[in-house]
Order: sequence, then structure tokens, then C-alpha cells
Amino acid sequence: MSSDLLIITPPFTQFNCPYPAAGYLIRYLKSIGYSAHQTDMSIRLAHKVFSSDGMSKIFDSAEKSVITKFSEKVFLIKDSFIDSADFVLDFLQRSNTASARRIVRGGILPESGEHAQIILSGVSSDNDIERARIMCTFFLADMARFISETVDSSFALAKYAERISVSADTFRPVEDEALKENIITEMYFDILRAEIEKYNPEVFAVSIPFPGTLVNALRALRFVRDNYPKITRCAGGGYVNTELRNINEKNFFDYAQYLTLDDGEKPLLNIIKKSRGESYSFKRTFLIENGQITFHDSDEPDAEISEGFFADYSDIDTGKYLMLADNANPMLSMWNSDFYLKMTLAHGCYWKKCAFCDTTLDYICRFEPETSVSAAEKIEKLVKETGIKSFHFTDEAAPPSLLRELSLELIKRKLNISWWGNIRFEKSFTLDAARLLSVAGCIGVSGGLEAANGRILELMKKGVTLEEAISSCANFSNAGIMVHSYLIYGFPTQAEQEILDSLETVRQMFENGYLTSAYFHRYAMTIHSDSGINSQNYGVKSHAKMNPFANNETAYSGDVCDYSGYSNGLRAAVDNYNMYSQIKIPVSAFFDFEVKKPGVKPGSVKRIYESQDHFPLEGKYILWNLSGKISINNKRDRKILVLTDKSGSDSIEVSETNLELISHIAHEADIFSGKKILLSEIKNDMRFTALTESPEWAFLRENGIILVV
Repeated sequence: MSSDLLIITPPFTQFNCPYPAAGYLIRYLKSIGYSAHQTDMSIRLAHKVFSSDGMSKIFDSAEKSVITKFSEKVFLIKDSFIDSADFVLDFLQRSNTASARRIVRGGILPESGEHAQIILSGVSSDNDIERARIMCTFFLADMARFISETVDSSFALAKYAERISVSADTFRPVEDEALKENIITEMYFDILRAEIEKYNPEVFAVSIPFPGTLVNALRALRFVRDNYPKITRCAGGGYVNTELRNINEKNFFDYAQYLTLDDGEKPLLNIIKKSRGESYSFKRTFLIENGQITFHDSDEPDAEISEGFFADYSDIDTGKYLMLADNANPMLSMWNSDFYLKMTLAHGCYWKKCAFCDTTLDYICRFEPETSVSAAEKIEKLVKETGIKSFHFTDEAAPPSLLRELSLELIKRKLNISWWGNIRFEKSFTLDAARLLSVAGCIGVSGGLEAANGRILELMKKGVTLEEAISSCANFSNAGIMVHSYLIYGFPTQAEQEILDSLETVRQMFENGYLTSAYFHRYAMTIHSDSGINSQNYGVKSHAKMNPFANNETAYSGDVCDYSGYSNGLRAAVDNYNMYSQIKIPVSAFFDFEVKKPGVKPGSVKRIYESQDHFPLEGKYILWNLSGKISINNKRDRKILVLTDKSGSDSIEVSETNLELISHIAHEADIFSGKKILLSEIKNDMRFTALTESPEWAFLRENGIILVV
């Protein structure tokens, strides 16, 4: 077999589903007649390392390196780890009840650590599958720790932000790490060898999504260089796009002959054309010419969205992915414990103004949305191709209007998928909009609440007020949708008081059920963000310098306080909130030093939400949201409107005047039949005005039967 391209995603990116970047490129290249394949090295290597055979080899290799108390303990019970390994992998792939009961009963796995027991204490005692999943996850975590202490110091289950790569101002430390070999790299190279000999590619490409995957990307490129010198080697991906845009390190090109930026379709296509001896013109590509790094960028237009805007998973065995337990918190657990096909609804961000974001880069600033019909068609195709009906929309922020129209398409087509995605917590997400998304299968949203402070949100150019963000989160939660919030602390000029106020706001949002989970990130200034480019506008001075290798995060000075002491307290607080623990205690209790009292008064968040109009007569459509029927009961001189759906029946007395119009809306705006009424067409009808002022209207709106979106 011979192919034009083999592209890999290096380990370890994620275990529960394939990272989609390679799949997008594969779909595009196939659509124009090229032979292209992909390999997810994360799941392939996981199965090799954590199998009984793999663990046996690891213990043999580690025998002389067992020096810590933990590694000694694991080594003493190595037979238990080896004997259990294949059973654990099988369970994490299938999560069947019978195996779960055996695991929970005990006697199969080595004893779990103290931390596992803490997590298990927050899980329902009758939830055998979740308890077993947690126990199996910690089994792998213990083995991963053993490996890192004995045979491979860089080994970890998650490799998003390995420190050596995050701080890679120069290439040498990264290269030194990449040159190390051990039993894990042997397994890695065995898989690479098999894949290359299976596909015999003209071009070998590596997508590098995160800093933590850089070392294994280099190892793969070196292996191909040393063993298959005729194969062309190239690299790209998220890490390259943000960190290596100004690369001046020639040694890197000993590994990858080509380095591409931004969308990879056209750059990769032209590298393939060159390898095949076809006419080409390099696009957004670094290479070595005459001993110097050069950059080529042709005027050739990028691939259009319609040409390949969803991933191809035909080379992926979806049954091999492992559903690890991340946390007893349902939102956090959802990310890892279920399989989601990743898909993007829009290239870039429709807002693209946030001060901390890399808004000058193509993946943010070039906004190109899908149409709702096209997106729904692609979802249908993926369901047919894979049999999987769970999706994660990985947009920077999915546009509210597109989510509304897509939801209507999904409902009309009766696709019955489950999905979650990234959004902005803005006023467009009313309670009605959230209810619509819920009916269409939305189970969770994630977005940036960021500072949870009005002044800082304005300084960040978020384009939303704190009140709008709170209401949006609450609306989603009240519609039965889980809500995760990203938070930032340490933004320039942010005062200590504002950090405490932010945490108190978050506490109250958990207290009222407006948040399901949250996470605090320390602010990092980047050279591609407005806060980095125009730092003087934010009360600080950037100290950006051009490093020979990676360039993105930069130091700064000015109107800042020492935020480092707050890190542990903020983390401890949200870790507890995520487990629905310690929500009632004062936020000061999470810090090991005296802090100021929050300026946010008790009950403030609830009052903000309750003061809002949750049923505004604003939007594009009127929708009838009742998956059942309506009927009329005549009781003497009264008419009773009876509403019947899957949950039972409810009724309300209705006037003769309103009955006709309600019946009309029910028939002409049936959400489940793909019908809708334009609000503009009915808004000026005198009968409609009267209806909106009636008890019947309030009843229908409050119960989510009539939606205005």
C-alpha cells in the first residue's frame, strides 16, 4: 500500500476521543483525490503501555530504578498490576455493569490510593459504573506515576502543558529531552514503524496541538528521518501557530523539513504536490534554503469551509478509546467519561476583541461560520459513518444565531444527538434560547466568566456585563444544561479585593445552581494579544523579546500586585465547589493567610438574576415547544386549554379571544415539525398584543411551551 500522507497526533493528547485536527486535513485531501491517513498515537500508545504485556516489560526495565517509597510499593505488587491491566483497559472501553460490580466488590485491582477514596466518597454508593471507572482511572494514574519515577521522568497521562515545552525559549532543552530513549519510546517507535510500513506515505506530518506533545512530536520526526529518509517530514498544529511564528532555530529543521502555520489544508497540499513532483507553491511554510530559515506564503486562497470542514475518522477505531473518570462533578466527568466527536461550527471567533486572547492570529481573527443546514448535514454524515451520536463543538465561541438555527435543524431532522460546546455568556442566551438548545440535545456549555468583576470585564473588552454573564449561566442551568466557567485571575491592575469579589461571585453562583463547574487560570500576557501588543493601555509594560525558538508568553511589569499567593486558595475553593462541597463557608477559609472581606454582599447574585426579565418579547421566531398535543375542554361557559406531553397534562382557562391565536401558534410554529412563525409577522397583530398581556401567555412562557428566540 502506498499513500500521499500519514499524519499523527503525538501522545498524550486525550484518551476519550480523537483530537480532530488531523481528521479535518484528511477529509479535505480525500475530497480532492489524494490518499491520506491518520493515526492517533495517544490511544495506540496507551493500549501498548497499559496492557499486561506492556506493564510486564516496564517492570522489567524499572527494576534497578525503584528508589522511592511509592515505586517500591508498586513494584512489590507488580503481579497484581500486570494481571489486572487487560481487564482495566477492557472495562474503560466498555464500562459494562457486570465488570463494574466485580471491580467495586474488590479483589481485582491493587488497592486504590487515598485520593481515590476521597473522590469515591462523593459518588453515590449504588453507582457501580462510576465508582469502578474512578478506581480504574487511579489504577492507570498509579502506573503512570510509577513510570515517571523509574523509566521516563516526562511520562504523564495528560500532556497539555509540559513545563519544558511551555518555557522553551531555546530549543536545546526540548531536543535533549526528545533524544532520550527508554522502554516507552521503544513502544512508541514500534507503533510508528508498523504504521509507516502499513501506509508507505510520501509525506509524514505531525500535528502538535499542545506544548506537552512537542517532545513526542520530535521523537516521531527523528524516527522517520533516521529510518525512512526518503519520506518528507513536516509539522504544524496549535502549538506551532501560537509559539513558533517567529522561529529562528535552524536545528528544529533537522527534524521537520517543513513547518506550516494556521490552517493546514493548503500548506500541506503543496508539500504533497512537491513530493510527487507536481506543480506547487508553498503557503505559510517555513523551510531551510541556502542554510537559512525562509518563509513562503503564496496568494493561493485557503480552502473554503464547504470543502472539508469536519473531521474524517475512518482510520480511527472508536471502540478503543478509554472513558476515564476525571471527577465526581458531572460536568468535569462528562469531558472524559464519554466519547464525543469533535466538530467546529465556525472558523475563528465572531467577537475577537478579548484583551487576553490571541486575537491577531488567524485561528481567532478570521471568522467564517458554517450554515445551519450544512452543519446539520455534516453531523448526519458523521453519525452514519461512525455510529456515534455525541458531539463536542470546539469553536472559540459558537455564534448564538448559528446555535439557534442549528438547533432547529437538528430538531426538524430528528437526529437526537447529545452535544456540548464553547460559547460566550452573553445576553443572547435567554432562558428561551437555552430551552431551545436543550430540546436540540445540548447537555453542557463552557465559557469565560473570566474575572466575574464588572471593571475587569470591561477592561478585558469582553463585551458583556457581569449581570448578563450571570443571567446567561443561570438560564442554561435552569434549562437543564450543565455550565462550566473559565476564570482568570491576575489580569493587569486587578486588585486583591477584586480577586476576592470574583471568588465570592463564583461561590454564590454555585450556591444558586448557576454553575456546575469552574476553573481559575493565572493570566498570561502573550505577544499576539491586545494586552501584550498595547500593554500601556492596561497599566503595565510588556517586556517581549524575540527568542530563537518559542515566542508567545511574555513578562511584564507595572501596576500589578503579587498574585502568586492566591493560586492555592482559588484552586482549593473551586475544587470544593466542583464537588458541591464547602459552598456555604466564607471564601477566606480557603486561604492560608489573612484576606480582605469580599465586597459582594450575600444574595447579590440571586438578586441580579431575579431582577431580569426572563421572557422578553425579543428575537426572530415564535416557537411552540410541546411534544404532545393540545385540546379544549368545555366546562359550562368556560374553555379549558389542556396541554399534554410526555410528562403528563396541565391546563389553564383560556379566553375565546386568545384560544384561536394560541391554536394557530401551536399549529404553525410546531418546533418538532420544523415550523416557526416570524416574530415580525405577528408582533403588530392586535390580538397578539392582547395575548402577551394575558395570564395564558404568562403560563405558556413560564412553562417553556411558547419560546421566543
